Amino acid sequence: MRSIIVFIWITFLFSSCVDLGFDTPQPEGYPDIALFPTEWLGTYISDEDTLVIKPYSVLVEKDSVYFNLNAENLVLRKFQNWYILNLKEPEKDYWTVFCARLKGDKLTVKVPSIDEDDKKALEKQFEVNESYNSNGNVDAYIIHPTPKQWKKLLKSKFFSSNNYVRQR
Repeated sequence: MRSIIVFIWITFLFSSCVDLGFDTPQPEGYPDIALFPTEWLGTYISDEDTLVIKPYSVLVEKDSVYFNLNAENLVLRKFQNWYILNLKEPEKDYWTVFCARLKGDKLTVKVPSIDEDDKKALEKQFEVNESYNSNGNVDAYIIHPTPKQWKKLLKSKFFSSNNYVRQR
């Protein structure tokens, strides 16, 4: 049941025809982190949702989705000022990412946001592999960025962002 909820939430969150996936947790070569830093703990509100960040977990209240950092399919890494939550869904052959940065009380969350037309732009920067769903349709474009490419990718049009404010 939890996997179904996570899948529905991710599908809604990405709201695109094709996922952007990664063959390994990102960014590659950076150490895994066991918990969120103390300054990140709290409740964050946006126009559409509420996030609750605890040392070992994130709760997305709108969809009742709970991410536990102790789960085998979740990896948290830090890249510069960004924390990257990597999720490997059951029955998928790729990782998806959620990127977050905290400045003061403002939490910016970025997620990949692409459609089928973005493949050509992706191919100019990366080798792109395709993952197919059970219907034989392209489910995701899989890339393998270097840390230098990862920095550019975070700033690219391939990510959309949502801003949250810490509730005091």
